[in-house]
Amino acid sequence: MFVRLYADNYRCISGTLELNPLSVLLGPNGSGKSSIVGLLAKLRDFVTGRGKSLDLFPAATLCRWDKRIEQTFELGVKLGSDEYTYRLRVKHEAPERALNKVVQESLLVGGKPLFEATHEVIRLYNDWQSGKPVELLPDSR
Repeated sequence: MFVRLYADNYRCISGTLELNPLSVLLGPNGSGKSSIVGLLAKLRDFVTGRGKSLDLFPAATLCRWDKRIEQTFELGVKLGSDEYTYRLRVKHEAPERALNKVVQESLLVGGKPLFEATHEVIRLYNDWQSGKPVELLPDSR
């Protein structure tokens, strides 16, 4: 079950939405309801490999009033008694040329890392977060 969605510098969204087992999005036209549902779909597509960051998060998705070129997304999911937090940061290197890259991606369970990736290294942890993580060279995603 989704419990939290955080977006910073995405279309008209900049903040946290806490979700309950039954949540209803209400608001006038242009208030961001479709943006929230669309963002959930884009995060799903990115995580499952159905799209690349440039296709899913082009420069056109940056807030018009914000001059920063980085977007941050977090999705909190509760499965059984465990809460998972997925985090994605995208930096638009050259928005005018439609270039971006993932600068951070991570998955935490109960606040402890299972997966962490930057442009420099990818770390995979075992389920108990004991011992050293396996480190890999990142793929250009």
